[in-house]
Amino acid sequence: MVQTICAHCVAYSQLRQLALEAKSSAAANCVNSASLEAFCSAVKTELSLWGRLIDFPISNEAERHDKAAYMLGLR
Repeated sequence: MVQTICAHCVAYSQLRQLALEAKSSAAANCVNSASLEAFCSAVKTELSLWGRLIDFPISNEAERHDKAAYMLGLR
């Protein structure tokens, strides 16, 4: 589960960075198709990892706590 949380954290961070770049580009009226494709790909990756995290089976209370703490921390 820790690997899934770490992978999601990286994907979420990349998505946020691309969103900020897209916001800046939109303000300057210079959004390009490569940026849009990168953003869409990042969204798909983040959603896939989020789904894997949701579906991840809990083995013990420590995992339950870690999973809940991470997921609620992103709200």
